Amino acid sequence: MRSRLTLFAAVCVASLAMSTSASAATILSFSQQASVDQVVLTPGNPTTLASAGVVSGASIPITISQIGNSSNLSGPQSAAFETFLNTGGGTAGLTSAASAVTSGVQNGFNGQIIISSLPQSAGFGTVILTVTITNGRVIANGASGGFEASSGTTNGGNPTIVTLQSNNINLTPIIGTGPVPGAASLAFVNITPSQSGGASFTSFTAQNAGNFSTVSAIPEPASVISAGTALLAGLGCFGWSRRKSSKA
Repeated sequence: MRSRLTLFAAVCVASLAMSTSASAATILSFSQQASVDQVVLTPGNPTTLASAGVVSGASIPITISQIGNSSNLSGPQSAAFETFLNTGGGTAGLTSAASAVTSGVQNGFNGQIIISSLPQSAGFGTVILTVTITNGRVIANGASGGFEASSGTTNGGNPTIVTLQSNNINLTPIIGTGPVPGAASLAFVNITPSQSGGASFTSFTAQNAGNFSTVSAIPEPASVISAGTALLAGLGCFGWSRRKSSKA
């Protein structure tokens, strides 16, 4: 079992490496611990994201592979939890699905991603990083896709705002206690149901991995989807290994 989990984690880290063009600006990278946990996306005005952990409910168990600057990447991995909080508001996107396909804009996610030592049901414990997002953009194509948001950019002509806030000793030397401008990037894989592509899509569930950066680094949508495809292969191997083991 350990070797299978190691393979899964290795594929996740590899996909993250593909998804960022300036690793020195990345301050935290993570992957899901298990493929059974899900992110639930509901498009709308605004779009909502929710965590659906099998054991932890509203939070997903994750493994942090990097925290702080890039020199920490080879350090020990640590367990944590990922939680989405939807705050509403924001102005990104279009209400017309047909117009969204033409413009390539999807209604934006407005909310927070909390990385913490405990799940939301236990009061979060120690909050490692709070990422607050206005007008983030979601892209879905087939079984993979991505989420991106970076301060200083726009979505549908409206400003995208991302702030990072932390009291973690590995992060405060880089960003202070915040909030400071930042960027967020998630890769979605095993999207169910499969999407037709473009900006107009239906509600779906997926697994995710991602990274948070200082404002200087955010991947292009195509690289996010490429990362998602690589991660999909890893999740597929992980699930296949589990099924094979159960039949043995």
